[in-house]
Amino acid sequence: MRTLWILGLSALVMTGCKGDDDGTVEETGVEGGDSAGADSGGDSGGGDSGEATDADGDGVSAETDCDDDDPTTYPGAEERCDERDNDCDGELDEDAIDPSTFYADKDGDGYGADDEPLKACAQPEGYVSPAGDCDDDDARFYPNAEESDCEDPNDYNCDGSVGYDDADADGFPACNDCNDKDATISPDGLEICDGADNDCDGLNDDGDDSLDLSTTTTSYQDADADGYGDADFSVQRCATPPGYALDAGDCDEAEPTINPGATEVCDGLDNDCDALTDDADDSLDAGTASTYYADDDGDTYGDASAPLLACAQPEGSVTDSQDCDDGDAAINPDGTEVCDGADNNCDGVTDDDAVDLSTWYADADGDGYGDASAPSLSCEAPSGAVADATDCDDGASAVNPGATELCDKLDNDCDGLTDDSSAADAKTYYADADGDGEGDASVVIKACSRPSGAIGNKKDCDDSDADVFSTNTEVCDDKDNDCDGDIDGGAVDATSWYADDDGDSFGDPDLETIACDQPSGAVADDLDCDDVDETVNPDADEVCNGVDDDCDGSADTAADRAYDSDGDGVYNCADSTVYSYNYDDSAFTGWTTSDLSGSGNTGSWKMSGGTLYESSNAANAVAVGPDMGEMESFTVSAEVYSNGTATTGAINGCGLTFGYVDASNYWLVRWLDPNAYYGSYSSKGRIDLYRCVSGSCASLATDDGSRSLIRNRTWTDISVTAVGPDISVSFDGVEVLTYEASTTPVGLNKPGVWSYDADSGCYFDNFVVTNP
Repeated sequence: MRTLWILGLSALVMTGCKGDDDGTVEETGVEGGDSAGADSGGDSGGGDSGEATDADGDGVSAETDCDDDDPTTYPGAEERCDERDNDCDGELDEDAIDPSTFYADKDGDGYGADDEPLKACAQPEGYVSPAGDCDDDDARFYPNAEESDCEDPNDYNCDGSVGYDDADADGFPACNDCNDKDATISPDGLEICDGADNDCDGLNDDGDDSLDLSTTTTSYQDADADGYGDADFSVQRCATPPGYALDAGDCDEAEPTINPGATEVCDGLDNDCDALTDDADDSLDAGTASTYYADDDGDTYGDASAPLLACAQPEGSVTDSQDCDDGDAAINPDGTEVCDGADNNCDGVTDDDAVDLSTWYADADGDGYGDASAPSLSCEAPSGAVADATDCDDGASAVNPGATELCDKLDNDCDGLTDDSSAADAKTYYADADGDGEGDASVVIKACSRPSGAIGNKKDCDDSDADVFSTNTEVCDDKDNDCDGDIDGGAVDATSWYADDDGDSFGDPDLETIACDQPSGAVADDLDCDDVDETVNPDADEVCNGVDDDCDGSADTAADRAYDSDGDGVYNCADSTVYSYNYDDSAFTGWTTSDLSGSGNTGSWKMSGGTLYESSNAANAVAVGPDMGEMESFTVSAEVYSNGTATTGAINGCGLTFGYVDASNYWLVRWLDPNAYYGSYSSKGRIDLYRCVSGSCASLATDDGSRSLIRNRTWTDISVTAVGPDISVSFDGVEVLTYEASTTPVGLNKPGVWSYDADSGCYFDNFVVTNP
């Protein structure tokens, strides 16, 4: 319909433009009214031509167009989301062709449900643009939500899997995987240059110190920012860092115009870094060279047909090209015309003036060399003239071809060169290719003034490396930085290393070596206090052995040092014999007695003939030695003798206590020697292990009855050994009972002897506590 409307308008315009047959244009305007013309009273609709105005060129006249300054606005235009009435229907953005899609967000988590889309130009309240919410009634569910609980079965991040699922089958559940859609990304992934956090450590590419360098690119330091870097200074990165370039090979990092991509020109420099300079480089830009001409006859005039392009004047060439016969040194523009049929002076005339005349030259300075610019023709030499015409300055007698070239800004020897390397007083310089202020003794340059890239000394031992020169500081870089002939010798950043003879990774502070590289058998740590024993170092655990195991300046722990029961200067835990008592001391020194029955009868302990015994009837008594601390491993032993004074000769009970804290808390090994009187016992005697806690005693273990334990009126050894939680009891040197305690360790505390009832006749001797 819009096309038909425009065609109709065009027809009206064409009709309004038709004139009379004589070609004149009617001024009546469209439909014969005067409102369309400018002359009809100031109407803005158009000029006298009668054509309708369309200022924005959208094909609709201003009379119909609701905005004739906007070509996108006219009746029938497509309505767009631009807050304009594009189709001139009085409404803004209705039924626009480019609306956005929004989704209802009921739970306010910033993501909408896919099943409730709404097309609109502006975002309605309660709607958002991102969709994908799998539960829009619960704000915990939305794309990319955290799933950190591997036991939670809910799919909070709406990815179709829950926290304990492993969607990419990489061995890590989603809750522990930073990208469960990519099997190459997991906590065990290999960090590579790809922009992703491959190993799930929150870092990626160059920001991750675990990056696989094989995936990086080598970049070279580009100090002069010319796109070429120094091959001696490189880094491995995913992205080329600022100040670095991918191309190496720059031979002068201080000059951006010098690099492998530069053009070689005549300037005395190696512009393109190919180790060739000026004429020696076949890549020279000939446009920067000068033109010289062959002077085969050596008359200082060149052959115009034999030009040469060069930076420096080649030997046997000149800048002049006027020689008309370069095979005859006598024929040149300054030649003497003689009668020989030749154009000796190259003036185009042969034998002019006099065929036998000679040319002479004024020698104003009397140095024997004439001025070529002041010739005269004669057969004989005129006064003040000479046959030679090579004086380049006939006003200075010291300047002539026979003079010595000096550094005085004059061409003393008239060779066309001023102050060149042939000057008698030229100075000696040496190439300074690396620009470090010291020259290479092997590259000698003679000149009147210091050339670029040269220096007056020859101290540099490596003129290809700016970090190597005689006054430099030696550092650890495998270079002889100070040119003293010793690589890395005396480097200021050398490291102190210490001998590690016992191989425990801690060094001896008294055996120091200063070096750039770690010597074999040495470490950086100097905290070892015994470099012969690998078990002694700052990481070792302090054990009771009289040695400072952890190098803290103190042997054994404070708790260990609190007990030395036998007073021999060795702590209990390190002493093979912790304590011994032979009951030869009538004072019963250091021992205490207790009633274990609670009856108040503590027993009557006595010593006689170097033995200990209890003489009170019906006493359940114990005698304990001094506190020895809670040793984890120990053996308590004693010799026991029983003469059983009861009618039946039974032993009611002899034994050893250990782990004794008080009369209500202790461990007990009991020996019973049965007979018919105690019919409940076996006929072989018995060993029992008891544990008493808060006065309540429980039997923990009994020997298996496989051996006879009867020793009436005979001395025998009874011992109990505890190693951590393991307890064993031996009778007469044979193990008869074992038990694993529920607590670790059992703890020694106060060991002692036990007797039940005087008629047991229990005697004790040689009581000993040892470390097993």
